[in-house]
Amino acid sequence: MPKSNQEVESQILKALESLSEQTKPNIAKTAREFAVPESRLRGRWKGRKSLFARQPNGRRLNSAQEKALCEYIDYFDEVGASINRRQIAIAANSILEEAHQDASTPPPQIGDHWLRRFLKRNPQYHVRRRRALDVERATALDKSVVDRWFKDYERVVTENGICQQDIYNFGETGFQIGVDRDQFIITREPKKKLFNGSITDRESVTVLEAVSADGFTCPPLTILSAKQALLRWFDAIQEDDHIAVTDTGYIDDTVAYQWIQLFHKWTIGRTLGSKRLVICDRFESHSTRQVVQFCEEKNIILFSLLSHASYILQPLDVGVFSVFKHRHSKAVEAATVSGCRKFSKDEFLHSIGEIRRKTFRPHTIKLGFRLTGLWPINSKLITDELESYDAYSEYRPRDTTPSDTSQNTELSTPKTAEEVRRLSCRLNQYTPDSQRFKDALAKLAKGAEERATLVTQLQRALDGTQAIRGAHGARYDASRRHVRITGTTKSSRAKEMKRKVYKLSEKADQEKRKRKWKKVLTEIRKHGRAKKRRAN
Repeated sequence: MPKSNQEVESQILKALESLSEQTKPNIAKTAREFAVPESRLRGRWKGRKSLFARQPNGRRLNSAQEKALCEYIDYFDEVGASINRRQIAIAANSILEEAHQDASTPPPQIGDHWLRRFLKRNPQYHVRRRRALDVERATALDKSVVDRWFKDYERVVTENGICQQDIYNFGETGFQIGVDRDQFIITREPKKKLFNGSITDRESVTVLEAVSADGFTCPPLTILSAKQALLRWFDAIQEDDHIAVTDTGYIDDTVAYQWIQLFHKWTIGRTLGSKRLVICDRFESHSTRQVVQFCEEKNIILFSLLSHASYILQPLDVGVFSVFKHRHSKAVEAATVSGCRKFSKDEFLHSIGEIRRKTFRPHTIKLGFRLTGLWPINSKLITDELESYDAYSEYRPRDTTPSDTSQNTELSTPKTAEEVRRLSCRLNQYTPDSQRFKDALAKLAKGAEERATLVTQLQRALDGTQAIRGAHGARYDASRRHVRITGTTKSSRAKEMKRKVYKLSEKADQEKRKRKWKKVLTEIRKHGRAKKRRAN
C-alpha cells in the first residue's frame, strides 16, 4: 500500500477515473485493485473533498476569506504602504465580524499564533524590517564605572532615608513631528530595500516627563519651536498640561528652572520622607545655579546619570520612552495612510494625550525602574549584562517553508471580470445536474465571496481615512489667533485668556453692529422726513 498521503491521493484519482468508466461501479473491487482504503474511496465517490482540498479543522478564515485577505495585503503592498502584523490581525478580525450572523454571541477572533500559521501557508509573503534612514550608534560602558555609580546611588538613598514613592526620574524625549519609525510589514518583495515616506517639515518637539518608582506620573511639559503660542494649541491638551515655546524646540535654562518649580508643586503633597531624589542626565540646563539653589531650599536631591548611559540606566528610556515613540509613530502612520500631507503641531498635540494615556501606566513605569536596577536596587542586573550586551541584534525571520498539508489541489478561482465572464459561458455549456456544473458554480460563488470581502475591507479602510482627514481638516482650519506669552503656560490659563479674548472680540462686534444699524436708522429717518416735506 502507498505510504504517503500524496501517493494515496494519486491512486485515488486513478481509482475514481476507473469507477466513472464502469457501468456498475464496484468500489470494494476497485479499492483492492488500486491498493487504496475502501472507506476513503467510497467517501470521495460520494463527493467528499480530498485531504488537501478540505479546510483544516479550527481554521478561522475559510479559503475565500483568506484569499480576500491576501489581496487586501497585496493592494497596500502595490501602493507602497505595506501593512504590518497588527493591521493584518485587525483586518482578519474584521472579516470574521462581518461574516458572523448570530447576534446573541460575540464574533470569533483569531488566536495568538494565527499570523505565524498564515505566513507559513502563504510563503510568498516575507516579514521584513522597514528601516528609517537614521541609524543610532551604541556606546560601550565600563563595568567598574557602572558598579561604582550604583554604590553612590545606594549610599544617597540609604543616608537620606528616601523611600520608593520619593524617587523620581526626570527626562526629556524628542519627536520629529510626522517622521515615522522602523516597522515590520508584510510584502511579496523578499530583497528590495523598503522605506516609508511621509511629507513633513521635520519640526522638533521636546516633551519633559517625570515619573516615580511607585508608578506616579507628573503632568507633561511640551516644548514647541515657535516665537508665540497659538491659543488653539491649548484646546488639544489637558487642563494640567503645560506648553512652553523656545526658538529651537529644546529645553533651555529658563524652561528647566520653570519645570523644577512645577515639579515641586506637583510632588510636595505626596512626599513621605524629608527629601525627594530626582534622577536626571547631565545636561547643562539641569544644573544651573538657579535650579541647584531651588532644589537645596526644597530638599530635592539631583542625582546625575552616567554620560551616554541613559539607554540602560534611565527608567524612562528603558521602560517608557520606547513605547512613547512607538505609539507616536503609529499616530503618524495612521495620518499618513489617511492622506494627511502635513502632520503639524496641531496634529501632534491632538494625539499626544491619548498616546500618553496608553503609555504612562503604573506597571510600565515600575518595570522601567526594575529593569534598570534602581528599585529594588540591584546593580548586578545591569553589570552582569554589560559584557554580553548586543546593541545590533539582527532580526531572524521565521522559516516560511510550506508544509505538505498546505498544498491545495483546487483549481483557480475567478478574480477578474473577464474570468467571471468565461466561467459563466462554461456554465451554459453544462447540464444543471452534472458535477462539472456544480464545481463551476462553486468556483463562481467562491470568487464572488472573495470580491465582496475585499470590497468590504477596502471600504472600511476608506471610511477610516475619510474620518481622519475630516478631523484633521477641522483642526487645521481652526482659529490662528495667538497670544503674546513666553516661557511655560498652563492649558487652563491659556483657555481663560482665550475666553477673555473672544469676549472682547464679541463685544467689539456688537458695538460695530450697533454703529452700523444706528447709521442705517438715521438714513431711514432722514428719508422719511424728506418724503414728508415733499408731500406737504
